[in-house]
Amino acid sequence: MLKNLNNSRSKSFALLLLLLAALVYALPAVADDEVSRARALAFSGAEHRAEALSLLQTRLAKVPDDGDALTLYGTILSWEGRYDESRQALQKVLDRNPDHADALPAMLNLELWSNHPDRAEQLAEGALQRHPGDPALLMFLARAQRNRNHEKQSAQTLDQLLKIQPSNQEAKEMRRRMVGQARKWEASYDFTYNWFSSVFDSQKESTVSLRGQTSLGSVIGRLARADRFGDHSTQISGEFYPHIRPGTYAFLTVGGSPDAVLYPEYFVGADLYQSAGHGFEASAGYRRLQFSDDVNIFTAALYKYYGNWLYSGRIYLTPDDLGVSKTGVFAARRFFGDEGIHDYLEFRFSYGASKALATSTLDLISLNSTRYTVSYDKRIGNWDAAVSLGAGSEDQQFGGKVNRYTVEGSIYYRF
Repeated sequence: MLKNLNNSRSKSFALLLLLLAALVYALPAVADDEVSRARALAFSGAEHRAEALSLLQTRLAKVPDDGDALTLYGTILSWEGRYDESRQALQKVLDRNPDHADALPAMLNLELWSNHPDRAEQLAEGALQRHPGDPALLMFLARAQRNRNHEKQSAQTLDQLLKIQPSNQEAKEMRRRMVGQARKWEASYDFTYNWFSSVFDSQKESTVSLRGQTSLGSVIGRLARADRFGDHSTQISGEFYPHIRPGTYAFLTVGGSPDAVLYPEYFVGADLYQSAGHGFEASAGYRRLQFSDDVNIFTAALYKYYGNWLYSGRIYLTPDDLGVSKTGVFAARRFFGDEGIHDYLEFRFSYGASKALATSTLDLISLNSTRYTVSYDKRIGNWDAAVSLGAGSEDQQFGGKVNRYTVEGSIYYRF
């Protein structure tokens, strides 16, 4: 009997050990399940973030030092703009593990979003001392330097990153924008010559411009002169590209002709550009040209950076008494440098009502047009030279279908 009792106790003890082991094994699974549920809620939409935060608060009340829960909690708080609370949560994780794979980038984003690029720069530099050449950390450092208006250092950091990781699309796009901004001024001269297969005499146009960089964005002033049928006309215009926030900027233009012989009496235009991530950028805008009649144009565009190529598509909608005319412009530009302004080969095609692309009265008498253009721009030191060749057909109000040919040459000097 004693032997049976001992056997029973041994079996009970063994069963108890198995239950305890199962409980201990299950605890991390429960924790993982809570954090996983919170993560799924947070990424399912902004409306579920409060519920995700509540789940994480429950978890942290039981296990205050749960690194995964703290990291996710701090990340969601940063999305909600609760930067001080987010910083406290993420700092607890980084105090224990300064190189935490999720907490470190979350803290870097937090400092950039909360307008503390100095803190982001210091944090990125410290991490790079431990992990020299890390592409993600170099990208954070470049963004912080840019936000501190240290463009030269930011450009150098991006160059270092691109040597390590030449295919980094985000770095290439950022570098392209910054190179042109680093040179404060650019003067240019452009000459365009158009001739036709019949009906019309040729048209010549010369333009001088000056581009300057300000703390708010680029400003461009232009003076143009056109000659056709013995008539001469002059136009003055200005363009402004204000930066609104990282990834968002605008385009504003206004101009007019004192004589209004070949150019519109006045014109205005505006576009809003927004980076959409993954190399995409979108814009929408409006144009108004005052010839003898008003021309109102609505436009939208989509851009895609892919490797060294920039693909773009733009549509123009021009309402009038007969309805809404449509024009499409499609282009593919291959960059040979990192600047993103010059040094490229471009192929362009447009089709539709030429009013949408009107720059002079000559364009207004075209009912419909198809144009093919190839352009080449070459950078040589501080100089750039560009040439464009174009050909197409147009349906004219007078004279039927005619062919139009264009040669354009430009020279730029940056200082």
